[in-house]
Amino acid sequence: MVQRLRQRTIERSNAVWERLGSQRETPSVMYARLRERMLQAEREEVLRVRRLGLVDQQVLRNVLDALDVEETVLDQAVESSSSERKTELRAPQHHDGCEHLQAHETVPQPRTPEGCEECLRDGTEWVHLRLCMDCGHVGCCDSSPQVHSDAHWRDARHPVVRSFETGEAWRWCYEDQLLG
Repeated sequence: MVQRLRQRTIERSNAVWERLGSQRETPSVMYARLRERMLQAEREEVLRVRRLGLVDQQVLRNVLDALDVEETVLDQAVESSSSERKTELRAPQHHDGCEHLQAHETVPQPRTPEGCEECLRDGTEWVHLRLCMDCGHVGCCDSSPQVHSDAHWRDARHPVVRSFETGEAWRWCYEDQLLG
């Protein structure tokens, strides 16, 4: 049971890392890169064994076929993952009556593109990130332990944040409690 719990914790941690969309190599990209190297080494070993004539040719063909299939599946998974990241999730545009959302269309330069400004400073963790549309402050969401984006709203009174997650482009107005 402990091993299952550890594995689930690692999987959840990796899923969060994937969602962060950071500039660093994500676990799935790292896995694909390392597995490709392993497949190459396995293929070279099978070919070496074939040259020596130590194993039945049909067995070697089956092993090479299995390596080909895994390599193809791995390539497709990496391609679909990278294409998903290019598609932005947008919220319905509810600008009516919200001057803040109307005024905050241009995305500012993030002050800390690598993550939550305060979490990076304090060495704490975040779940999802939000970008202040006034000043470029990057803060963690209300599902994160420190909730720095909300604290920034309370301190600076900058009304609109944008999701700072890969593939998401929705905005939230704190003042009017509207998604846009």
